[in-house]
Amino acid sequence: MTTDTPILPPEIIDAIIDQIDALDQDSIDPTDDRSIERRCALAACALTTKSWVPRSRFYLFHTVHLPPNDFDRCTKFSALLADPACTIIPYVRTLIIREAYSFTGMGALWFNDALKDLSQLTHVQTLSIFGARFDRMRPEDWSLSGIPFFAHMKGVTDLHLTSCQFRSPDQCLDALSVCESLESLLVRRTSLDMDVLYSMNLRNDPPLRPPPRLTRLSIDSHRMGNYDAVLKWLGNTRGYSPRIQHLVLERVTDTETLQVSQFLQHLGPCLESLDLTVVDISDEADTQEAFCKYIDFKHNTSLQTLYFDQLIICEPYPGRLNVARYVPEVLKTVRSPMKELVLRVQINTVDDLEVIDWDEIISTIKTNENWSSLERVVVAGPRKEILKQATEWMRVRLRGLGGQVGVHCELLPRIQVLGVRMAPPSQSVAVWQA
Repeated sequence: MTTDTPILPPEIIDAIIDQIDALDQDSIDPTDDRSIERRCALAACALTTKSWVPRSRFYLFHTVHLPPNDFDRCTKFSALLADPACTIIPYVRTLIIREAYSFTGMGALWFNDALKDLSQLTHVQTLSIFGARFDRMRPEDWSLSGIPFFAHMKGVTDLHLTSCQFRSPDQCLDALSVCESLESLLVRRTSLDMDVLYSMNLRNDPPLRPPPRLTRLSIDSHRMGNYDAVLKWLGNTRGYSPRIQHLVLERVTDTETLQVSQFLQHLGPCLESLDLTVVDISDEADTQEAFCKYIDFKHNTSLQTLYFDQLIICEPYPGRLNVARYVPEVLKTVRSPMKELVLRVQINTVDDLEVIDWDEIISTIKTNENWSSLERVVVAGPRKEILKQATEWMRVRLRGLGGQVGVHCELLPRIQVLGVRMAPPSQSVAVWQA
């Protein structure tokens, strides 16, 4: 590397590096040739002159992905962070950790032992953790390295916990309560210890304070207790008023409908968009009936957008005839001017769309004054091969709404297909190379 004054103006240098970073902008595979070529080019830029280093390193180390089933690579990265000569720490903004457990059983677990070293990445803004086994940490180890790991990530605004396992509700809330800058939280397929759940009592002394800036929440009931623990904590902590504006509730079952309804009341006028997936274990639509019985949007006076997700209305799904039965009933309960209605469906043919009671939906929208402000109806999910046909079918079927309402059919976003709904695609994902 030379220390000479650069010949090119700074804006030209920045433009060159920006163009190199854009080489794999559309790639979702960090191991493909374009991604590897991009990383090699950025590394070369960082060796040109000192003036090229900051921007090159920002792109090169912006997103670090520690993959599963590569114990050697992950431990070498941890050792690098522990080295006093390490210089990449200020550049890492997105950290993706995939523990081996979520893919191949127990595997070679390394994450818990690396928490102390990883906690040095204090500039991280987006933290995604897959398959962590926090339940295997002893209480004293959790206090010494687990909680400090989350506490040191002071800049984290976006946290994803997927397929993780905690020892108890309190252990999970310990982690969430110290993320003071957190604005967006996703808890997906994450479990609490089943032995604890049946006698679950959240710790009240001292009370754990929820993140004060949290405005986006996505959670599911993969295991019993997720809704009870997190929603009850956010809704019932004394002196704390939840400010959730965008709420995603996946896999709501009949035992959780009352808790969900109470949480919606706590949110009041903060809530602007709600994304629902109501799951019936049987074909009798018991969960949908329970949900419609308890749901009440009278406190949610700022609600503008409703999403209904995972409407599987194609053969051979056994519950296809009932899966969307609750949609019109929920539409009737809104108490605020609505702007957008989105239905995410799984269909094989356009004829599958007939399963949804469109006549009841049209009637509800036309007779409820809160739907008079509706701007868009979106059906997302038709395959590319039938998208045009589905669009024409929907426009004909919903022409009763009048010309002021736009009717659209869309492919599911790539982000939805990959299963992380709330997280925007990162500008680049680099698998860490030891």
